[in-house]
Amino acid sequence: MDGPRFGVAAASGLKGTIAFHSNRTGDFDIYTMNADGTGVTQLTNNAFPEFDPIWSPDGKRLAFGRYDGVDFEVVVINADGSGETLLTTNDFVNDFPNAWSPDGKRLAFNSDRDGNTDIYVMNADGSGVTQLTHTDFAFNSATAWSQDGKQIMFVSTRDGPLQLYTMNADGSGVVRLTHDTCNDEGDHAGWSPDGRRIAFSSDCADGHLHIFAMNADGSGVTQLTAGDFVDDDPVWSPDGKQIAFHSTRNGGDEDVFVMNADGMGITPLTSNDGVADAVPSWRARPSGEALKGRIAFNSDRDGGSDQEIFTMNADGSGITQLTDNVDIDDGSPTWSPDGKRIAFHSTRDGDYEIFTMNADGSDVTQLTDNSFADMVPAWSPDGKQIVFASDRDGDFEIFTMNADGTGVTQLTHNAATDFGPVWSPNGKQIAFASDADGDPEIVLMNADGTGITQLTNNTGVADFGPAWSPDGKQIAFTSDRDGNGEIYVMNVDGTGVTRLTNNAAFDFLPVWSPDGKQLAFVSNRNGYFHIYIMNADGTGVTQLTKDGFSDFGLAWTAGTQ
Repeated sequence: MDGPRFGVAAASGLKGTIAFHSNRTGDFDIYTMNADGTGVTQLTNNAFPEFDPIWSPDGKRLAFGRYDGVDFEVVVINADGSGETLLTTNDFVNDFPNAWSPDGKRLAFNSDRDGNTDIYVMNADGSGVTQLTHTDFAFNSATAWSQDGKQIMFVSTRDGPLQLYTMNADGSGVVRLTHDTCNDEGDHAGWSPDGRRIAFSSDCADGHLHIFAMNADGSGVTQLTAGDFVDDDPVWSPDGKQIAFHSTRNGGDEDVFVMNADGMGITPLTSNDGVADAVPSWRARPSGEALKGRIAFNSDRDGGSDQEIFTMNADGSGITQLTDNVDIDDGSPTWSPDGKRIAFHSTRDGDYEIFTMNADGSDVTQLTDNSFADMVPAWSPDGKQIVFASDRDGDFEIFTMNADGTGVTQLTHNAATDFGPVWSPNGKQIAFASDADGDPEIVLMNADGTGITQLTNNTGVADFGPAWSPDGKQIAFTSDRDGNGEIYVMNVDGTGVTRLTNNAAFDFLPVWSPDGKQLAFVSNRNGYFHIYIMNADGTGVTQLTKDGFSDFGLAWTAGTQ
């Protein structure tokens, strides 16, 4: 029941979403994460152990096995965890999903309903069950369906130890691929995308399971991993350049890894002591899958010289103007956690003050009122407080207040400019930019203003505009360390700095999508400041706004308003 699986949708590199099972909350549940290990999301949460998620070919569904206390059953859910459907309901019979057909219309699964564990297929709605193998006292389990839909690969003990076989999709034409006295297996052992190679696991080398590859006819066996640990259940990436697997090499429990198809470049995707993370199933974002949520921004697109607040769908459609004031700048919108309110700063009373309004622009409420500049508000994760920057003590410092404007508290006290504060997803820390060392740097502090820690340190370089990833593991920010503004990401301790954009334009103000899979940002790469979106690894850059106006100040909320 352990093994990674890639979806068959086209992809290149480590992109898309990985589903896996984990016992990180006590029992095994189904999770998803970005292909770089960020953005972990729990999809199932109940008292029953659930294992081996398998993406449907279109990336819209997941099948997995659930032990209900009596036996295993096959369950299907939507990619967001909704729409659960139980496909098998047989008391004291173990049914476990193995592989989707390439058209997504059928599922291969193993079952002991005839007294032996044999391979069956059924329609994607659970109907039309057909038995493909008929063996006495043997274990049979499908591992992969060929991309042309004509063959199924499987493992079987019919000739002794576990060996790899293929058969036609109707169960005929069985061919044995491996011939040794070891165990050759892999829950999702299968063909490379071009059909020329097969990845599998075997304990032939030293008694430990390791990753191997061979030609599609069983010849040319090559060992890819080795060591005094277990590497198991490999699967190809959709482009055939990588292989994912799980391993005990980092301390005894299972974690998910990826490597190049030649066995080089092994990289861990999960690392949790005492937790078993296994059975990754990799997909790219399916073509046509809508980006979810609503993006708020400020723009001069209403034709004046001032800035107004707008919202749009995450694909750039449905632009709606929320504020409309002559010679007034409304900017830096940020969503409340429930997506019902927007905080922003505005010059409508003569200087910059903090306001809130409903998501449709109604019920504008002024929260601060003084002769200083109160700017760049951001909500706390619980929606009870707002952090902002203000020059009310002579230079810009970080302040918090209750969401109704009461209880203003100053958090920083120095001669520096502290600006652009944002709360961590758990509400325990605040990131901001500060020039206390002479240049703007990314800084962290506790939510009460204590424990200030500088994350970046670059002379003559401006690092600013921090944005937390939804899982709290990374911070995206803007830096001109290469001579112009680019988007970077780093771990929350300042390590692992990675450049995501690389061009002669000015890219800045990154914000994460609610699921952590994309980043929106502002760039003048086409001559105007417009809003762009890209995958969290910097690939797939797409322009969202495309007119002769300047769009700034992004915020992204889940759902639609």
